Amino acid sequence: MEEEGAADRVKVIAANVVSGPLPGSYDVAVMRGLLQVLSPQDARLVVKHIGAAVNPRGKIYIIGQILDDSRTSPLEAVGFNLAFISTYDAGESYTETEHRDWLSEAGFVDIERANFLLGDGSGLITARKRE
Repeated sequence: MEEEGAADRVKVIAANVVSGPLPGSYDVAVMRGLLQVLSPQDARLVVKHIGAAVNPRGKIYIIGQILDDSRTSPLEAVGFNLAFISTYDAGESYTETEHRDWLSEAGFVDIERANFLLGDGSGLITARKRE
């Protein structure tokens, strides 16, 4: 952040968001490659805990492997699941509906999934915290 001249505007913190909420409150939260390494139960908790720290009207950005509800596309997310089966005890590509449900439960509205993939094949979901 210092190299980019953003240290006075951006705060990066380390926290165990599975076990409890983040300290403080924030206008924006970015989760990159986080939910997909967690069990569905832990992913739900993480969205809830991070959501509790987002200010009303604040935004959340979820970047990762996001499956269509058919669970058969995009191919990048399907391939990610195949790799996870033989590597990790928990975690997978979750569907758009699963993400939407978790975000709604955490108080987010205006949930949108980008209709494109990022350069690394990741998807993007954004949402705004209710007032």
